[in-house]
Amino acid sequence: MVTVESPLAGSQVHGTPLPDGDAVLQALDNPIAVVDDVGCIVSVNDAWVAAARDGGADESATGVGVNYLTICDAAVGPGAEGAREVADGLRAVLTGAAESFSADYRCATPTQERWFNVRVSPLSEGSGAVLIHHDVTPVRQAELEARAGETRLLRALDESSPIFVLLDSDATVAHVTERTCDLLGLRREDVIGADPFGFVEPVDVGRGQQALGEALSVPGGRTRIECRVLDGTGRRRVVDLTVVNMLDDPVIRAVAVTGFDVTDTRLNQIADRLKQELLEQLPAAVVAIDDGGGVVYWNQRAEHMMGVPAEEALGRLLDEIGVRSFDPAVLRTITKAARREARWEGPLDLLVPDGTVIPLHTVVERVDDDESGFHGMVAAAIDVSERRMLEHELAFQALHDPLTGLPNRRRFVERLEEALASGNPRAAVAFVDLDDFKELNDRVGHLAGDEALRTIGDRLGLVLRTDDVVARFGGDEFVVGLHGIVDTAQALAAAQRILDAVREPIEVEGTRVRLSATVGVAMANRDLGAELLIRNADAAMYEAKEQGKDRVALFDDALRERRKERRAFAARLRRAVHDGHIHAHLQPQISLSTGRLVGFEALARWEGDEAEFEDTAAFLAVAEEGGVVADIDQLVLRETCVALGRFHAERPELGCTASANVSAALLADPTFPAFVERIVRSAGIPPALLCVEVVESALADPEAVAGNLRRLERFGIEVAIDDFGTGYSSLSRIQEFHVDYLKIDRSFVASLGADSDHDAVVAAIIGLARALGLRTVAEGVETQAQADRLRVLGVDIGQGFLWSPAVPVEDAVVLVLDEPPTGPPCPGPVGDVVADR
Repeated sequence: MVTVESPLAGSQVHGTPLPDGDAVLQALDNPIAVVDDVGCIVSVNDAWVAAARDGGADESATGVGVNYLTICDAAVGPGAEGAREVADGLRAVLTGAAESFSADYRCATPTQERWFNVRVSPLSEGSGAVLIHHDVTPVRQAELEARAGETRLLRALDESSPIFVLLDSDATVAHVTERTCDLLGLRREDVIGADPFGFVEPVDVGRGQQALGEALSVPGGRTRIECRVLDGTGRRRVVDLTVVNMLDDPVIRAVAVTGFDVTDTRLNQIADRLKQELLEQLPAAVVAIDDGGGVVYWNQRAEHMMGVPAEEALGRLLDEIGVRSFDPAVLRTITKAARREARWEGPLDLLVPDGTVIPLHTVVERVDDDESGFHGMVAAAIDVSERRMLEHELAFQALHDPLTGLPNRRRFVERLEEALASGNPRAAVAFVDLDDFKELNDRVGHLAGDEALRTIGDRLGLVLRTDDVVARFGGDEFVVGLHGIVDTAQALAAAQRILDAVREPIEVEGTRVRLSATVGVAMANRDLGAELLIRNADAAMYEAKEQGKDRVALFDDALRERRKERRAFAARLRRAVHDGHIHAHLQPQISLSTGRLVGFEALARWEGDEAEFEDTAAFLAVAEEGGVVADIDQLVLRETCVALGRFHAERPELGCTASANVSAALLADPTFPAFVERIVRSAGIPPALLCVEVVESALADPEAVAGNLRRLERFGIEVAIDDFGTGYSSLSRIQEFHVDYLKIDRSFVASLGADSDHDAVVAAIIGLARALGLRTVAEGVETQAQADRLRVLGVDIGQGFLWSPAVPVEDAVVLVLDEPPTGPPCPGPVGDVVADR
């Protein structure tokens, strides 16, 4: 294989003359060759021959008759890549793919490295091409020298500036120093070719772009900017940059960005500034006193707190400006502690020039700073006057009722225990409960109700003796501690004074109202603690409530025995629930317009020898006292849903409903809606077949029950108000809740026809129900005359002994199966978890 260094490496000495008419080319100094259509050299000029000779090439390698394409294709060494580029360009011209071709290529000779530019043009007759070579070695050497100078310049700039970046005309990174990359924690390959604003904090990008635009606006333009950049860890660093437009510089030809990392300097400046501002703006008086006792620093808070301007305080002793410790011994203690332990912290009462004593919480630090020459103490003091007042206020609130200012239960118990611990049992407790106070709140509003409570509290304090203690336990309950009581007669006389004080009319917000109270009295003895004595008085109050309110009851041996019996009964009731002796019985409900069975009311029944309990209200009271009323409610609800499942499976066309009463405690339980949804789904019944019945008093605290009732409504459960007209409900309260039924209390039904007032009440309830789109249910119907009267008045549904008592579930199933299949069923009603007769 022949090794050729260059397309011009050699020429025949005996070259064929150029074609006619090309004598002018022969006279040119540039090496020229003419090739035919396949690339063979057909003629060369003298300059071509001389160039080949100077290159030291074989004379037969590049002369006439040699294929120039073969020479280029066979080239090896440093110029091989350029030779192949020339060959490709020549072929393109010979084949007509290109009109001309031009390229620079390297040509190494034994003595030097040279560069040529070759231009290939087709012959006019299209049978070959002319190759004209230009020696561009001087130009290339100048470029290399310029690049060397640029490199030296860049190296000098790299070494002189911690941050050095060059940007191309399109504002991408063309050059970045390793030092800059190290400073910013970035890799060079991640920066070259990147958008420089991708490393700038987003909030500073706009300012950076504006600075670059200003520099580019004129050749040599220069701008300076301080901005934040993100390093490789995401940390923000502050840099001070100078941007210079050097695009017209023949060496640089870029935008130069140089600068310094000023993060630490800036942070230190900010820290120093903040320290200065902080000392001035701190909510603490900051004072520096040198070892000579002179004031050397006095911030704005010290001026405000002490009432002494800084210009009057600086350079003076504290005593000279009228500031001293309320207790001089404390200052001596502070000085000794600061010198011994370098720090003191504690309370300090300071006497200021206007005679005011300011309670302070003070921290004193010993400072010895040789650089500044300060040796002394720096004190920071916070005025704790408001905190002390707040502490006193909180202490008062912890022991007193916020509405009336009277002692609360905690404070009352403390004082009662102190009295009992003295060994003198001559004391009594009167538990006072205002009658029907919730009804007053509904009528006149809570603000007026609060005013009435404050008035009652004031009155009780006026009618009792100095040693007696009046407390408010919350709501409408007041408790009185009677001290130095000789006997029960004296205690009952005090209770009567309480009743008389409450009965006096009260003027609240322009409205004259009357109240009454029920009082329970319990006498102290050496065996009773404060809490038990209060519970006894509370029990006596409930005994008086059961006797008709607005009266006094004494906790005596008979009441103690009754409470003992009730506790025993409650224990038996809990066992009955646990042992499965409590079950749901169902009382039929009849449409008064059609006479058809439309539903049932679920009632709790205690099966067994201990099942008798004459008074329903007493039964419920015992169940609530024993903490089992919620368990009974849930048991009856569960069995009611099971019964509804059987009705629905046997006679779905009847749409037979059932309802069960829910106590206020269970209704307010946040888990109650989920329990109802679970038992309804388990029974496989439409939710609308079950109705939850609530007494009016359960609606007295809407916050506790509103959410649960809304959830039941969304699920599809219906709601009824039981014994409507006997509780505390108001029209506005009823409208707050979703209600489907109003139940007319049996006391109104029993007096129909005999008491015109009761007739009017029933008619009013029916009118209200119709206006609100509700259905009505009358309970306790025992005679046909009552049923006829209720039907005439427009009552929808009746229940009572006229049709059937409450029966076991199995008997209720028989009633459903026996119901004749006529017409669409009437919507069903409500229920009650009670020990009915």
